[in-house]
Amino acid sequence: MINQIQLIRNASLKITYNNSVFLIDPMFSKTCTFESFASISKNPIVDLPCSIPSILNDIEAVFLTHKHIDHFDDQAATVIDKSLPFFVQNVDFNFIKNKGFNNVIPFEVNFSWNQINFKTLKAFHGRDELLKEMGSVTGLFFKSGNLPSIYIVGDSIYNDHIKQNIEDLKPDYIIINSGGAEFPEKYDQNIIMNAAEVKQLIQDLNFPTHIIAIHMDAIDHCKTTRILLKNELKSIPESVKLIVPEDGEMIEI
Repeated sequence: MINQIQLIRNASLKITYNNSVFLIDPMFSKTCTFESFASISKNPIVDLPCSIPSILNDIEAVFLTHKHIDHFDDQAATVIDKSLPFFVQNVDFNFIKNKGFNNVIPFEVNFSWNQINFKTLKAFHGRDELLKEMGSVTGLFFKSGNLPSIYIVGDSIYNDHIKQNIEDLKPDYIIINSGGAEFPEKYDQNIIMNAAEVKQLIQDLNFPTHIIAIHMDAIDHCKTTRILLKNELKSIPESVKLIVPEDGEMIEI
């Protein structure tokens, strides 16, 4: 098996790693089938780039960073095999059990699955009161043998905690939800990284790595687009490789 990361859409990833295949944050809704977050359009604003059966045909487990609808929706809950190992935050355990999944496994700080070692890390889905309202999100770092290490930051702004995680772990790949999502009618602040924060993250790096930027051009309150991000990051250190995949694109690692 080729080790690779496929961006399905938004934050949904299909990862092939150490001869295992797993999903991160599956959201399979058809275009414009759930609510708008910015009074612009119902969501998601684009359709899936591939069929659901082709996504699911070899999946061995699911990992959920948090239960917001743009990361796990009713369509995914309906079509995913209920017997698959389904790793979740403790706070989301009952939510997933109540969807009919019968092999739900709460995250531990450190755990292993299929000879892959995982570490869970706190993400920060906003600031101050908005952070409390948005609820708990868990990032994931994983590594196996000599394979490249991967840090899925999750829905998070950039702050000193995320900076320290990166400095401590020195991941070979950092996957950033970089859509700069906001609730314009409620709060004038972003709840995931925007272009300026991604730029600051890259400026703070003191080792070579790859940045994979996702969670763009799929949900109506994400103000940072792929085009905007690429324009903002035209000049970055040669030691950092920026990858901004299109929906459906596969990245060999």
